[in-house]
Order: sequence, then C-alpha cells, then structure tokens
Amino acid sequence: LMIAATIQQPSEQPLPALRAELRILSQAKAGARGAVIFDPLRARYFHVSEETSQLVSLWPHCRTAADLTHFASRRFAITLDEPQITGLVQFLVGNELTVPTQEGDWRRLVAAERHADHGWLAWAIHNYLFLRVPLIAPEPFLRRLEPWLEPLYTRSAAVAVALSGTLGLYLVSRQWDVFVATFPHFFSLSGAIVIAIALGIVKSLHELGHATTAWRYGCRVPSMGVCFVVLTPMLYTDVTDAWRLHSRRQRAAIDAAGMVVELAVACAATLAWAFLPDGPARSIAFVLATTSWAMSVAINLNPFARFDGYYLLSDLTGIENLQTRSFAIGRWFLRESLLGLGAPPPERLPRPTLRWLVVYAWGTWAYRVVLFTGIALLVYHMAFKLLGIALFLVEI
Repeated sequence: LMIAATIQQPSEQPLPALRAELRILSQAKAGARGAVIFDPLRARYFHVSEETSQLVSLWPHCRTAADLTHFASRRFAITLDEPQITGLVQFLVGNELTVPTQEGDWRRLVAAERHADHGWLAWAIHNYLFLRVPLIAPEPFLRRLEPWLEPLYTRSAAVAVALSGTLGLYLVSRQWDVFVATFPHFFSLSGAIVIAIALGIVKSLHELGHATTAWRYGCRVPSMGVCFVVLTPMLYTDVTDAWRLHSRRQRAAIDAAGMVVELAVACAATLAWAFLPDGPARSIAFVLATTSWAMSVAINLNPFARFDGYYLLSDLTGIENLQTRSFAIGRWFLRESLLGLGAPPPERLPRPTLRWLVVYAWGTWAYRVVLFTGIALLVYHMAFKLLGIALFLVEI
C-alpha cells in the first residue's frame, strides 16, 4: 500500500516485483471470462478479471508503470491510466503477492503476524466454536485407491445403485410394519455402540467421496481430519484446490460427492435390510437407510452454513465468495432502504442477481441469529453459571 500511494506518474514509478511462484490459471477453457491467481505457499486463490490476468502476465517483463502501459496497449489493446495502475498495485501488495523489497514492507508483514496472535485465551474464545485438527495426508492412499474406484464413476454404477434402491424400496414396502418397528435394538447399549461405529464408517466414506472425486479431477488433497463444531466432532476433507478447476460442473461434483456416497450407501442398506435377520445388523441397515442420509442431506444441503450446500450454490450460480459478496450487497440494500443515500451497489450485477443475493444475505443473517442464540443458551446451560454467562456474552 505504501508503494501504491507513491505512484504519481506512470512513466516514472517502478513496479513492485511479483513473487515468482505465483501461477495464473486461465478459465477460458471452460468458456468463462477471467482467471485465477494461485498462491501455492498459502494455498489461496484470487479470482480476477480477464484484463487483470493479462496485465499480471505482462508484469515480469515490465520495470516501470510506463512499460506496463506500453506493453498492455501493444499486446492486448488495453489503455491504462494512473488510477488503474494504482488500484492494481494496491491489490497485489495488499494481498502479499509481491516481493517485499523495502524495510517497511517486512515490518508491515511482521506487525500483521503479531497482530493476528492474541495469545491462548483469545484463541480459545474464538476457536471453541470451530476447531480443525488435521490427522492424515491422504494423497498416497488416494493414488493407490484410484484404479479400484474408477468403475464407480461410470453410468453403469449409477444405474446399479438406482436399481438397488428401487428394489429395496419395493421390498420394504411389502414389510412396512416390520420396517418401522426395527428401532428397538437401537436403544440397547450394544446396539447403540455398533450403530455409532457404523455411522462413523459412513461419515468417513462421505469424506472419502469428496477426496477421491477431487483427486480424480487432478486436485491436491493435503489433509483429512476432524473438526470440532461447538465441541462436537465432525470429519472434514481439505479440497480447497478445487478452486483451480475451470469447470463449475466438476467443482459441483466434488461438493456433492459426499452426499452421493451416503445416498448410495442408503440404497444398498435398504436392499440389505430386506434380507437380513432381526438383530444388530438389521438395525444398522435401518439407520443407514433412513436417519443417516436424511440428517446428512438436511445438514449438508443447508446453504446458510459453510457446508456442502453452500459451496454447491456458489459453484452452480458462479458467485465466488458468495457470503462475503452477498453480505456487502445486503448491507447496501439495507442502508438504501432505511436512509435512501443513493449510493451505487458494491458490484454491477443484473437486477435479478442483486435481488436474490439480498434475499440470501438476509436469510443467512436470520439463520445466524437463531443459531448463535441457540448456541449461547446451550453453552450457558452446559457450563457453571459464571462461565456460562461469559460464553453467552461472547456468543451474542
């Protein structure tokens, strides 16, 4: 930002050097405009316009703003002025995509790192709601597993799963009274333990579905592990690398893979229930055929939380950083509705898109009010009163 602020004349101002490891991933192959700048050291992706990606591609060959202006006009017929160059430099420096060359740059980075470290107490307050613990690096396992799973990504496999589910539903319908009476074994201690193990296995298969699909499309899967949401353990898979894919359909397939796996397990379990004798195995099949996938779909398809449904909505609509952008538009609409300031929207988008983004932002805010109030009441009642009051106030 200090560099950008000193730009006076494009012909005189040197440009900061870009970091050599950055990569520009074009989206033209997918018929989309723009590109993604990939920072491999931080595993971060920056979606930029086509013009910005063209200017960044010229950057290593330019020493000054005048060089950039000249090459941009000659190579891409882009006319640049001082505010455009200033804005681009601010973007690159502000997101730490340039090489720090001055003493002040290094101090700024160190100060930002120290500012982010608030000590263990602040860390605990901010992370007791959500804590992620990576356990394994799954890529060697995925590499060995890939040939064995390839037949599952075929139309024949999809037809087989659909037929097994249909046949299972038909057989269950003929024993409906027996089917709905399969609950009793669930309430015994041994049954509860076995079913808990079965649910752990199916949730592991859910995450494996995300991982294998991402790996199949050429993405890195650096870690799998467990996260704690309000101290409740849940499995997770890091598929951030999916942002490098050009195809929104492929990204959506990765988002939906876990739920597809659970639905396939539910189809097989429904069919298996019809042939299993009464006992723990039949109770497990009942749970996998009913409550397991139903709860998974209900939770994961929720677009207001950052689960599978949120990323599906983002990929299918083509709105990256959906919550951040919709919240900005929602705040703008709120100010205009209450105060009538006449300010332009944060982004130039078609009116129907602006409308549904406002609805989505307000819906997410309402959902969060209910969710965090519920969590606040929960932690208040779970802890002793003094700590409960403190945690309640933190939540609010």
